[in-house]
Amino acid sequence: MAEIHKILVIDDEEVVRDSCSHILRRPDQIIKTAADGARGLEILGKEHFDVVILDLNMPILPGTGVLRRLSEEYPDVVVIVITGYATVDSAVGAMKLGAYEFIPKPLSPESLKLSVKKAIEKRRLKMENAAPKSHLPLEAKQDIFIGESPKIMDI
Repeated sequence: MAEIHKILVIDDEEVVRDSCSHILRRPDQIIKTAADGARGLEILGKEHFDVVILDLNMPILPGTGVLRRLSEEYPDVVVIVITGYATVDSAVGAMKLGAYEFIPKPLSPESLKLSVKKAIEKRRLKMENAAPKSHLPLEAKQDIFIGESPKIMDI
């Protein structure tokens, strides 16, 4: 059975939310949307998501504020930033705040699908690396001491 991935799209433009939902619709993905940053954070407080697609320029709570909160409160969520006002400065700023990827609007369906696929893989690897290494063989778990003195051998 395929693993289900949850994606949250936070954008103030309904057409962008609907387009992302349509483009990313697959049996193994659940897509939810929020019309502003505050609502997006409210949803994140109630449910876990693997990936957040976040518009940088929104009224009330801008994407940079949401991105800051995501980095602090939900560090395991991978964030893809989208914006219609792409500049080098905004891209660098978003990356410094923890964005995984930065995509200018209008969104290409193929680039969005690829970015989400890579983000899900990044999250999987991040979670795998954070998991306890209980599956290591016994000899890998033992501490290694260097030395042959009687006291080291006793230890």
